[in-house]
This record gives sequence, structure tokens and C-alpha cells, in this order.
Amino acid sequence: DRDKSTGCGLNSNATEHQRKKFNIVIPKVVTGLVASGDKFFANSADLDELRDALPDCACVEMEGAAVAQVCHEHVIPFSIVRIVSDTADNAADLDFQSFVKEIATVYAHGILELALTGKCT
Repeated sequence: DRDKSTGCGLNSNATEHQRKKFNIVIPKVVTGLVASGDKFFANSADLDELRDALPDCACVEMEGAAVAQVCHEHVIPFSIVRIVSDTADNAADLDFQSFVKEIATVYAHGILELALTGKCT
């Protein structure tokens, strides 16, 4: 159950039940355009409209743009790492607090461990 994109066992740190609950098969690294704004996407029509406007958009988030703007103004390098919690459509009604506790915490720890040490357990 190793993550094929990093070689890390990040996926094995979440139980099979947790992965099934949140429809996670194998975590993966996605690079690309991140849209940021003040709108929560929870239906297919809004998502289709966004895809028409930004066909190269890899994901949508609501917090990173403010941090990026401050970093840009102060000439501070900036990257964003997101753990995507939902598909921004009609299935976006998952229990976010459970996702944070059961999945995001596990994967964030693995990502930070890899970034800071160059290896993961």
C-alpha cells in the first residue's frame, strides 16, 4: 500500500476503513493551477462553469491566495501544498472535521516528514 508517486507509505498510515470512508484509493501528487476564492463549490453546475473558465485548474481552495499575495508583496518564495478533501461537486458534503482528524492529519504529517527529512516512515 505504498504511494506510487513518492515511494512513501503514507497510504498505509490511514486505515482501510478510513480510506474507504473518504473514497481514497492511492494518494497522489498533482501539480498545476490552483484557483482560490471565496466560493465553496458543492454542485456540478458551478464546477462545470469553473472548468469552462479555467480548464487547466487542478483544484480549488479558499485560503492560499491571501498568503500568496502577502508573500509576493514581500518577495518571499511561496508554495502551497493542499490535501484535497472533496471533489467540489454534489459529493462535497463529507464530514470535514472527520476528514481533518482521520485523513488530513495523517497525510500532512507524512508530507512534512518527507519535506523536512527527505524520508518517511
